[in-house]
Amino acid sequence: MKTVHFYRLDMDNVSTIKDEVKPITKLEDKQNIWEALNKEILKSKDIYIIEAERKKDAVLEITGRKGSLVFGKLCSEQDIRNFQTRDRETLIVNRKAVNPERILEKFSYFLLDTNNFTVCYIKEVGAPKIDYLGYAISNLFDNTSPRKEGRLTPLLDPNVLKTVASKEIIGSIQYEMTIPSWASMDITGLSEEQYRDLQHTKGVKIAVTIKPEFRKKSILSGDETERFKWLSNFFIGKDKVTAKAKDSDESLSIDYNLEEHKFIKKINFKDDDFIDIETFDTEIFGVITDEYQKNKQDIESYLGTLK
Repeated sequence: MKTVHFYRLDMDNVSTIKDEVKPITKLEDKQNIWEALNKEILKSKDIYIIEAERKKDAVLEITGRKGSLVFGKLCSEQDIRNFQTRDRETLIVNRKAVNPERILEKFSYFLLDTNNFTVCYIKEVGAPKIDYLGYAISNLFDNTSPRKEGRLTPLLDPNVLKTVASKEIIGSIQYEMTIPSWASMDITGLSEEQYRDLQHTKGVKIAVTIKPEFRKKSILSGDETERFKWLSNFFIGKDKVTAKAKDSDESLSIDYNLEEHKFIKKINFKDDDFIDIETFDTEIFGVITDEYQKNKQDIESYLGTLK
């Protein structure tokens, strides 16, 4: 049993002057960016080294392509000194069986649909996070003007968003977000001296609460469809989002923690310890593809509400 997490691969144009971020919304533009990365990957036999600022480097490996679908792995090197081999029958340890001339890697599987940039990802402990797929784009376009960056937006369970949107009173929304260093002083009220002490930070994370002017009033107007669309777009790029909502005949608001309602699916496949890796890759990508196709209509309907 594995868990498939669903994301959208988003891309931004970032001004080199003031780090102004403008989302890239045209599908054709995103496809051109991906194709540029794909060409770089093909040059190195479907391997691309991802350098991540202040994080371990990772390897992007493309293992297959089928139409708009791209199959791959995100891999990270492990410390070989923490591993050993043991004979199954005698239980004797053989440290020499771990070859120091080879890299030992932990990896996760992903599937990308370049027709809508949905990403299906199976998270494995110790393997790179799916964010590295975005870092690959940021690496390739780091010296362009404007700079281009990739980021992964988790898809939320549409049913939870519909529930919140259906409530007559959305009383408040709380969330966290990281603001760029150049904007920190204006927003946080830091003095210039205090701000200088923070110059080596990448950004400042702030907590925001949006409340109505009067109690028992909703911060959102419009019908349920309009509120659903607004909420779907609002949650992009924000962390730890919660919303308080209720109907007019309910005395207490319900807290909806959106972090707990990300769009995931469980999948089953043969877990045979002795299966060869190529067969295992083929099998697991087949299962991921089937699960994606089963949910594709709902995913595209949800993506249609996003900008």
